[in-house]
Amino acid sequence: MRCAYHPDKEASAECARCKKPLCEECSRSRGDKGIVLCGSCLLSEAATYVAQAIDERNEEREARKEAREVRGKRKPYARVFVIMAFAVAVLLVNLYFHLAPGEHVEQFDPYQDPYLTAVLIESALLDYANSHKGEFPMSLNAILDGGYLSSDRITEGVLQGYAYTRSSPHSYELRIKESPSGIVSDTVFTEEEMNR
Repeated sequence: MRCAYHPDKEASAECARCKKPLCEECSRSRGDKGIVLCGSCLLSEAATYVAQAIDERNEEREARKEAREVRGKRKPYARVFVIMAFAVAVLLVNLYFHLAPGEHVEQFDPYQDPYLTAVLIESALLDYANSHKGEFPMSLNAILDGGYLSSDRITEGVLQGYAYTRSSPHSYELRIKESPSGIVSDTVFTEEEMNR
């Protein structure tokens, strides 16, 4: 039998793919298991292999691109979630320390801390004036009866420990009559001081 590409030469093998007879010069061994192919079949197989490799590489690129897009879309939501979780944690910690009873939390006693009580009364007087065209009340009982004092611990008895004088509709003086130690305080709260 003669070679399909060199008719003047004797065929020594056959192409495993197209079955054409091949001489020693035309037969190409593919390498794996000694399979013999002609030049055109070898090129065709190589082209198929390269095309498959390119397709696989393109598929991998697309998969990585889609994964990046998914991660990119999730990132803003992840950031928002982390920020919200942090804010909730801070809020819960604050609530615990402000609302949880315990030995480390002292309860406010208006008789033991007259200066802080005076500051609360001062704030209530200013709230009263803001809702009454800038005029202060005739007596401290007006802020208690009107609900301007937010603390339920400040009662009428507590207010008796303070000297309140309304100098004019738009000014007043507030003094602590007596502290727990029995010493009269020199601290005076006035409307003018608070507006400085």
